Amino acid sequence: MTQREFDIINAINVEGLDNSDWGVAKDGLTTEFYLGNDEPVEELPSHIYIWGDNSTTYCNAMHDLLNIKYDKKYYTDDCGGFLCLFWLDPQTL
Repeated sequence: MTQREFDIINAINVEGLDNSDWGVAKDGLTTEFYLGNDEPVEELPSHIYIWGDNSTTYCNAMHDLLNIKYDKKYYTDDCGGFLCLFWLDPQTL
């Protein structure tokens, strides 16, 4: 596990997110799997994902406070839902 990966998981635990808000996925999943057919299909590398909406601030807080930037962010609906993805280092899998 890299320091960045540790920091991401630590920040998730500090925020008190449960398994319905975040998870870890191996490569091969697509944006279609997460988002349906509205987004172009893109195969994703292994990653940590966090679901949120416009009432949650932890993805921005992780960036601002810990200097952890998400690698990709998808908006999932017109109400401000989003999915933040943080790539995992393939060397650590």
